[in-house]
Amino acid sequence: MEERIYKKDLKNGPKVLAEEMPGYRSVSMGVWIPCGSRTEDARLNGISHFIEHMLFKGTKNRSVYDIAQSLERVGGHLNAFTGKELTCIHATVLKEHADLALDVVSDLIFNSLFREEDIGLEKGVAIEEINLYEDTPSEHINDLFAQTIFPGHPVGQPVSGTRENIRRFGREDLTEYIGRNYNPSEFIVSAAGGISSEDISGKISACFERKAAGSAPRGIKEAILGAFPAPRYSPGINLFRKKLSQVHICLGVPGIPQADEERYAFAVLNLVLGGGMGSRLFQKIRENQGLAYAISSYQVSFYDTGYLALYAGTEDASLKKLLMLALQEMKSIRDDGITAEELESAKGCLRGNLLLGLENTEARMSRLATSEIYMGRIVPTDEVIFRIEGIKASDIRSLAQKYISKEKISVSVLGSGINESEIKDILEKAG
Repeated sequence: MEERIYKKDLKNGPKVLAEEMPGYRSVSMGVWIPCGSRTEDARLNGISHFIEHMLFKGTKNRSVYDIAQSLERVGGHLNAFTGKELTCIHATVLKEHADLALDVVSDLIFNSLFREEDIGLEKGVAIEEINLYEDTPSEHINDLFAQTIFPGHPVGQPVSGTRENIRRFGREDLTEYIGRNYNPSEFIVSAAGGISSEDISGKISACFERKAAGSAPRGIKEAILGAFPAPRYSPGINLFRKKLSQVHICLGVPGIPQADEERYAFAVLNLVLGGGMGSRLFQKIRENQGLAYAISSYQVSFYDTGYLALYAGTEDASLKKLLMLALQEMKSIRDDGITAEELESAKGCLRGNLLLGLENTEARMSRLATSEIYMGRIVPTDEVIFRIEGIKASDIRSLAQKYISKEKISVSVLGSGINESEIKDILEKAG
């Protein structure tokens, strides 16, 4: 599969990644900044996400309305997100509007005003986002689980931060943080679509090269990991009592970092366990037993650690049975392995998801950046497919034996009908 990928390190600027997709009318581009909730101490938790909000509140060149209309009026879209380790400002437009998109994105990053009156207004928006999230227990439990398994470490902190922090942040906090973490030489700027790589590289250079930085440049790895010690996975039980109509549970075990050699086999393990409607958890707990509407497993990987978790929401009376069945399935994969049919189905799912993603410019743009950030190179699609094809059932069983044991299990439960001793008893009997 031919991939037209271009890489260039700009002098005093970001690394440029571009993929030409002949025949496409659109282009997606993103600026990837190595900071997120992981780069924040407890006092600053939430500041990366709050800054992302503030980038859209006016620049030296554009008002809030001008920013909102800049790409909408040509049929494009502009957005951003903040995660544990990365912040990304991205846009998708028709290729003839690539210059406009680059100008808008760079304007947000380098020319935002951070006016005190806008900060005050946006604090209310950010706090309402926290309220919305915490009123959605199926989402909130995932943050509570991260806090449970990485207690006291920034990687376990919520991206949105705390209400107390948001209320306290002032303009000086924001500008100081940007000065330390928004260094253009640590950015990745990626683009994919109906573009000329050389052409887009020149345009990116004009927007991003030689921009003033507030701190000495670091490598991307150093920027992401920061000055904090490496996170250590902590097994155990953590209960969060709240009056709800259901009880929500996350149960997990340690996982792998983004660049781990076993990442494709680990993805198969997740798919077989609970990664889709054909998975063991979905079929046996929802379809066969009717114990939950929502049940799934998911894999989370960071630069240097990760975890595998399952989520379910059920009524109080069904929690014990659901938990026992889930643990039985995890134990079964560890002790007995998976079937040839499960293996081929999971591998087919991975191949299909990969290739379908290549039809989308935004997915390709994202893949370029995350591959470079976490692998140090753009991993060719053919190599990924080759690695997927080479996975054996014995690889999955070995992984399960390595990571799944009752000593490593961690559980977070959110709800009112929770009995800690019963949960401990079930985990002890899990074997």
